[in-house]
Amino acid sequence: MRCLTTLYMEHSASEDDLPHRAFLRGYTAVLLGILIKDGNASRNVVLSALSGETPSAKLKTLVYHCRAFLDLYTQTAASLIEESDTPSLQGTGPRRKDLWDKTGEEVARGVIASLELLCNN
Repeated sequence: MRCLTTLYMEHSASEDDLPHRAFLRGYTAVLLGILIKDGNASRNVVLSALSGETPSAKLKTLVYHCRAFLDLYTQTAASLIEESDTPSLQGTGPRRKDLWDKTGEEVARGVIASLELLCNN
């Protein structure tokens, strides 16, 4: 757990960063959000491993990174859909638009909603 949370919290939310690092941090935030959304024991373990002054501040940081992940995820999906509609790629195999799955987006949105509820409690 320490390795995962160190990777996640090493960079501040305001740091200008490469997209792949922001994506990885956001993905990690989503995974941590999944771990803590359903139980106090796992929530306590994860929150104690994260840096931050209060549990609320830690949760808000997780929400921030989950939103950044969701933004990058939807941009990637839009790019793949747009790319699959170009005439040079049509008829060259399975269309990426048909293969893109919205499950990741739905999971991220659910985690964000759960974390926001925890922040408000």
